[in-house]
Amino acid sequence: SIVDDATTYESAQAHILAKFWWIGRAKTQPLIDDIEDTFKTFDIENIAPTHGCILRGRDVVRKHLDLAIRVLRETPLQPTAGATP
Repeated sequence: SIVDDATTYESAQAHILAKFWWIGRAKTQPLIDDIEDTFKTFDIENIAPTHGCILRGRDVVRKHLDLAIRVLRETPLQPTAGATP
């Protein structure tokens, strides 16, 4: 339940950036668009990842969706090595 879910923005960001190290080097808007389109197309009630906790219930899924989108929007784009600003 949402009450039992202690996930914060900071913990979601840490997990996302640990798994997807390249997020800080990517233009994330196309990914955000794809994720949002998926959630508009399908009524997602549960998410069972290959690693981590199962997200059960629309409220919990929505919370994690909102956190993930926020991380993707707010993670600053880092220049790649050797790139000129």
